Amino acid sequence: MGSVCAQPCQFGTYGINCSQECPCRNGGLCDHISGQCQCTAGYRGERCKEECPVGSYGPQCAHKCDCQNGARCYHINGACLCDEGFKGPSCQDRFCPSGLYGLICDKYCPCNALNTLSCHPLSGECACAAGWAGLFCNETCPSGYYGEGCKEPCACANGADCDGITGACICAPGYMDTEKTEEQRCREGGTEPEASQTEW
Repeated sequence: MGSVCAQPCQFGTYGINCSQECPCRNGGLCDHISGQCQCTAGYRGERCKEECPVGSYGPQCAHKCDCQNGARCYHINGACLCDEGFKGPSCQDRFCPSGLYGLICDKYCPCNALNTLSCHPLSGECACAAGWAGLFCNETCPSGYYGEGCKEPCACANGADCDGITGACICAPGYMDTEKTEEQRCREGGTEPEASQTEW
């Protein structure tokens, strides 16, 4: 623009004679020649319309959030937005001392302490350890499930169940684990094929 073409386009315009309006949103800057957007921290996409996906933040959404206890992070600078009942830079601290919950930390957690990972500091909800489920973490995993709170489905074949803690398959009668060697099966209490055959 100008008699000697020495002046770049003004902010918000680009192209021939700076006649095009910059399409960038959320504070994104556009190249004065091509109009291509350079997004500010926390945004991405061709026109910088999209916030960073959950779990990421910053320029080009390149940083991973470091928040705990279900907290989300602010898409621009990564600051943790703590759920009620938690505090600290990463939401790592409970408001209430361990074993207590409530608005003024005056209620005892109802969870079975041996089978519980944590008790929510505000609601008292129990987070069950691997192999345990139920409102108070006092029930073993139902058939076909394992892991923390029994949320993971077993990946076993032919009607086999799995260990509630590890997810290791417990073979149904008439089946064996094909991923183990014969020697490993015998060490774990199986029988040797020759010994298990009946002679007539």
